[in-house]
Amino acid sequence: MGRLPGPALAGLVLIGCGTPVDEGPAAPIEVKAWATDQHASGGMLVIQTTHDAGLTVSLPSPEVEGLTFTDEGLTTESLGGRMVLTQRFRFTGKKGFYEVPPLVVSAGDVSGESRALWLDLGVQGPNADKLADIDDPGAVWTLPVGWICGGMSVAGLMTVGLGYGFVRVLRKPRKKPVRLVPPDVRCLRAWEAVRADTALSDDDKAKELSRIFREYVEEVLAFPAVSWTSTEILARLEGMQHLPAGNVPRAKKLLRATDLVKYAEVSPEADFFDDMDADLRAFVSSTRPRSWSPEGAGDA
Repeated sequence: MGRLPGPALAGLVLIGCGTPVDEGPAAPIEVKAWATDQHASGGMLVIQTTHDAGLTVSLPSPEVEGLTFTDEGLTTESLGGRMVLTQRFRFTGKKGFYEVPPLVVSAGDVSGESRALWLDLGVQGPNADKLADIDDPGAVWTLPVGWICGGMSVAGLMTVGLGYGFVRVLRKPRKKPVRLVPPDVRCLRAWEAVRADTALSDDDKAKELSRIFREYVEEVLAFPAVSWTSTEILARLEGMQHLPAGNVPRAKKLLRATDLVKYAEVSPEADFFDDMDADLRAFVSSTRPRSWSPEGAGDA
């Protein structure tokens, strides 16, 4: 394997260290498609279109040979000057593999399309993770005798240094371990601090409530709720079979708390935040981890 030039090697190092990549401005029309609630004979296909608010788009209707689609409705959401349209289609079919081709959304001369999607009904798809990686064997190289002697000397010095450092570590007093706070406790404490802060306006408190709720959901339910839209979060929650009943409506009110205050759909008086507080506590109480500690032991 040849050596990389200096600039190329530096570029690889920057990429490996996680240097952010500038993705540029969002496309005028973006289309995503995914399946939820899948079982042996069907499931739910979700098509989400995000586009500039000034566009009038033509939405797609999926057609796949062997599958029957039933329109389950369309939801619309405004997000930072862009519109988010979420379509849901219930699909049924016989056992087998089905490919949903890219779904095209157009508005005049502008268009966008989703990636192709595979649906597996009652069958197990191939596991690509089982494919063995092919390693390129390196050339055999004999270490010179002089290098061996030098390496042994360096290793001896390092051993003495490590031994000295180990003794110094043993002599230092041990610090008391820091006890971490469970996520449900941190969530409720953060919300209580926001409610008690008289310097925050009702709109600011509603924004903080939405942020605190998203951070809790991301940590406990293990999906990127902080960066997802409200529609994406609610779609994921609806697909969780073991999520306790009533939590999806609670999540909807908590995620849209800012809009409720901003557009005065609900009066931002004391009872408004009392209702939000009750919804947050009910959601946290029914989803908090059964046990939580750095080692996974102990009661929550």
